[in-house]
Amino acid sequence: MFARYYNSATGRFLSPDWSVKEDPVPYATMSDPQSLNLYSYVRNNPLSRTDADGHCDSNGQNCSVWDHVAGAVGGVLNVIPQTINLINSAGNAALSLTSTSYRIPMMDEIQPDAHASAGGMATGTAAQILIPVGDMSKGAQLLKGAELGAAKSSAISMSEAVDRAAAHVDGGVMEETGKGTNYQFRNTTTDASGNTVSKMGRFDVNPADPHVAQEGAHLNLETHVNGKSVGNQHIPIDPKTVRPGDTP
Repeated sequence: MFARYYNSATGRFLSPDWSVKEDPVPYATMSDPQSLNLYSYVRNNPLSRTDADGHCDSNGQNCSVWDHVAGAVGGVLNVIPQTINLINSAGNAALSLTSTSYRIPMMDEIQPDAHASAGGMATGTAAQILIPVGDMSKGAQLLKGAELGAAKSSAISMSEAVDRAAAHVDGGVMEETGKGTNYQFRNTTTDASGNTVSKMGRFDVNPADPHVAQEGAHLNLETHVNGKSVGNQHIPIDPKTVRPGDTP
């Protein structure tokens, strides 16, 4: 796992960085001079970045083979919080029918970082379908059906959907979606680690859209990091509250 030896006294690796694929300046960003020093540690910024094995950066990119393995394991293990969150979502849908404001908190999923690559995690997530769960699959289907039934009865209004979407993206622009059938809010920023973070709040409410005709009116709250989806919340909208002008 340890790709290079590090000297903590000098704050430098004792050998230059290297990659399996031959590259004169591996893992470098030409717009960042600090990344061109093959002997430095995390671009001379150890307070906000880590490099556990000498290769992988703090964004889960540019990783060694072992980081891809760790990412794949993390992707598979995410089936646990995803299953728990499915149960919690059903519980929250039921709670929304009462007067209480309490909501069951969602369990955090494992995210790509300096120890787990984003590519490996995507592979592990795709491999979840191979996990033998026996009769549990039937129970999951029944649970999903119960959640959808509760969700339909607790659909939010279009006005509330607009408020939630605005809070999710926190600025940005309103635009038509790719097919021009619905509107969405979108905001793209760059975080302190250099990640490109895009947040979208999409109003899928146009009955002429085949997707809406199949799934019903709903709000999608999406988050992408460096082009990869890391979150997508689906919230039903009461179609009776959709107003003229809410669609292009």
